[in-house]
This record gives sequence, C-alpha cells and structure tokens, in this order.
Amino acid sequence: MNLSDIYPEMKKINRRLGILKILTGDSTIQTMPRGVSFQNTLACNLRCPHCQTHGVEEDRKYNNRIHMPDNLLKTVAHEVLPTADEYLFTVSGEPLAAPRFTQLMQEFLPYDAQVELHTNGTLITPEILTILIPSAKGIHVSIDGATPLMLEATRKGATYQKLMKNILLLTKTTALLPDWLRPTLYFGCTIMGSNIRELPEIVKLAHYLGIDNVYGYFVVIYHAHLENEGVQHHKPLYNAYHAKARDVAKRLGVNLSLPPPFKGIEANPDGPMGGDTMIVKRFPDDYLEKLDHDRAVDIDVDMEEIGILADTISKAIIKNLNNRLNRFQDWYLLFHNYRKMTKMRQYYGNLLGKNLMIIKNTIIPKNEPVKYCNSLFERIYVSPNGDITPCCYIYQPLGNVTGQTVSDIWNGPLYKAFINKFWSIEPLKACIDCHNLSEIKPEKIYNKILWP
Repeated sequence: MNLSDIYPEMKKINRRLGILKILTGDSTIQTMPRGVSFQNTLACNLRCPHCQTHGVEEDRKYNNRIHMPDNLLKTVAHEVLPTADEYLFTVSGEPLAAPRFTQLMQEFLPYDAQVELHTNGTLITPEILTILIPSAKGIHVSIDGATPLMLEATRKGATYQKLMKNILLLTKTTALLPDWLRPTLYFGCTIMGSNIRELPEIVKLAHYLGIDNVYGYFVVIYHAHLENEGVQHHKPLYNAYHAKARDVAKRLGVNLSLPPPFKGIEANPDGPMGGDTMIVKRFPDDYLEKLDHDRAVDIDVDMEEIGILADTISKAIIKNLNNRLNRFQDWYLLFHNYRKMTKMRQYYGNLLGKNLMIIKNTIIPKNEPVKYCNSLFERIYVSPNGDITPCCYIYQPLGNVTGQTVSDIWNGPLYKAFINKFWSIEPLKACIDCHNLSEIKPEKIYNKILWP
C-alpha cells in the first residue's frame, strides 16, 4: 500500500461502518464522524445588518473576540480528519479571518479531508487560494446583491469592485486546473425584502464571473429594526422574481436552487421599495431602469492582471501537489494511523461476516425505509469551548472535547439517546420538517458495504 492510500482507505472503511450501522440498527458499532464543523472563530471583518452575530455593533465586538484555542482545534482535527471526508471552518464567522488560517490548512492537507468553505470573499488573496484550492470540495461565496448599491448595503464593509476582483481571481484560477482538482463554486444568497428584485441579476452576475451554482435561503430576522425584510411580507414580489430568476438561470445554464414560491399567491413584480425597518430605506429614482442590464458594465477590473495572477497561482498549486513528500512530514503520526487503519479493516471484516446474511436475507427483502439526518448521522459541530453538538440548529452539548475524545462522545450514551429521540414518535421540534430530514431504503445503500 502506498503512503497516499492510508487516509483514503480509513475514510472508505469508516463510510462502510456507518452504512452497516444504519442497515443493522446496531448502536454498538464503533464509527467516527464523516464530517466536522469547527466553530474555530466567531470573528468577521464585515458588519452585515441582518447577521445574528455581527449585525449589531455590541454583538460584533463581543463575537470578534471569540476564537477556539489552537491546541483544542488541532486535537480534534488530528483525531477526526484521518477518517473524515470533509470539514468546515466556522459557522457564524468568516473563516478567512481566523488566526493562522493558511497554516492550519497546510497542516490538515495530508489527511485528504476536503474543506467546504463559506466565505464573504473579501479576504481572498493569492496566498490563500494557493493553499485553499487543493483541499477544497466546495467554495461558497455569500453575496446578497448584484449591484454596488445592494451589495455594499447588505454586506457592510465590503467594496463591490474589490469583491468582484477576488471572485474573478478564484474562478480564473480554478478554470486553469484539471477537473479533478477544481472545487465546486457557489453563490449563496440571503433573500430579503430589499434584494428580491436582484435575484435574476445575481444569476447573471454568477454566470459572468464563472460561478455555475446559485442557491438562496430566506433571511431569519434577528433584529426588530429589520422586521420588514422578512420575505413573508413580500410574497407576491418574491413569486414574481422567483420566476424571473429561474428563467434567467435556465437561459444561461446556471444551477439555481431557491425556496419554492408561495402557494396561492399571485405573482406581482410591483410593490413598495424600501421603507422603515429595512436595510435599504430609499432606492434611487432610476434603480429599476438600471437594474435589468448586463452586470459586466459595473465591473471595472484589470482582466490581464487577473489572468497573470491566476496563472501564477495555478502553477504553484500543481507544483505543491507534485511534491508529494511534503504531505507526510510527521512519520510517527502516519505510522500510528497505518496501524489504526489495519485494525479498522479487520474490525469491519468481522462485522460484515457476522451481519451479511442477515442483511441479504431479512433486511433487504423487507426494504423498510430508515429515517435519516445527514447532520446527525455524519457530522459533529465543535464550539469554541469544545462542546460537541449534533446540529448547527440545536445547541445541545453531548460532550466536550476538553475532557473526552471525539470517539467517546460520538459512540457514547448521550449521542445514542439523542438518536433514539430522533427516531421516536416525538422528536425534538427542530427535527420536524427540517430540510436535512430524509429516508434511506436499505437496497439503495446495500452495495456500498461490500468489499473491495
């Protein structure tokens, strides 16, 4: 076995153990999370008015001081990432604002776990892209406006032209890389009263910049002074621009995912603009006239400079990846995980032999669907103080890594009790109709447990 195969093999076995656990319902099967979300910092360089943690200056000052201690972050990472498929930096802050971001990315690179990065895009640099892209599964740029007016109003502290330059550097760099090395690029949009009319323009902007995927979600109102931003106050308007955005996406070949239109509400593109308890209280008189045009007109960057920078970054990425020996600096740790991998392989082989006939002869023929949540069954969330929670929507600590290992928590009694509650006829309110909720039929996943 090559050194580069150790961590992919550990991840493969861990995935199979998780599937075997679902098929058999045997809670004693020892697995590890397939993903980990590090709330390694709550700091953010922007002051988005609708943000829960940074929308009010007092909250922003408080949260900008909160960081996960380095030793805690590394302890969890070194335990979880050898078997995890992916990880995420910060849920409520800006990951690129985290202390030592690039150093941490380099340290975690050997584990072959891919990062899903959600960023406001304003802190992107050539150095960051050189380190980030080789480990990235997806890069999500949060953008709530296609015009300078809307973007700078909803993303306080961002400069439109600087952000456009950063995004172009990202897309031009990835376009120069082989397909297997390209992360999927997304625009993520918070939909609110002020920016509903810009949904079609955000799709156009994404297409122009080289972003193929756009998704949106309704704003959650955390501050009373923004009450009228709630989309429930703009249902006819949303239905109208939902249809326009879909038409634009279809024409341009952009993958668009938006909340469905409101049922029983007639679409109407006309309606009040601005007003009290909204982010944009008054729009320019010519706003609507200027809105529906080629967004490229508003982008003023030196494309030759972008091209040269992108070429330099892409070549540096390839050079770094070709120097494979640099990925295995801690030989003791690698040997430790090799031994762990061989034990995992033996453990899984024994379990498969014990359960295979039961699965084939009993579970598959019945094919009864299993209630499933990818957050609960695949991922842990680590707060800055070390609390482990099962979901980003539910803050219910099930252990703390300052005194326990992740394995002990993940396979421990509190997690089992939470899962049993999830499977019961009276799950937590937050788990009812959650978008993460799904069902799995055994026959759909059966083949994934088989060797090789």
